[in-house]
Amino acid sequence: MKALGFARHGSTVELELCELPSPTPGAGEVRIALRTAALNHLDLFVLNGLPGLVLEFPHVGGADGAG
Repeated sequence: MKALGFARHGSTVELELCELPSPTPGAGEVRIALRTAALNHLDLFVLNGLPGLVLEFPHVGGADGAG
């Protein structure tokens, strides 16, 4: 799957388009196909380093999407 992610906090110049393996849903989960996704203010807060939020890098955001 294609994803927009980042390997460290910073500005939008840190964002990179990458190819990742499609996740496998666990029990009680489903996988949906997205046609488009948006980069919104929440994603930018996380990218900039929201205080108290601990992330594993590389990180792929995504709060909005449409299928």
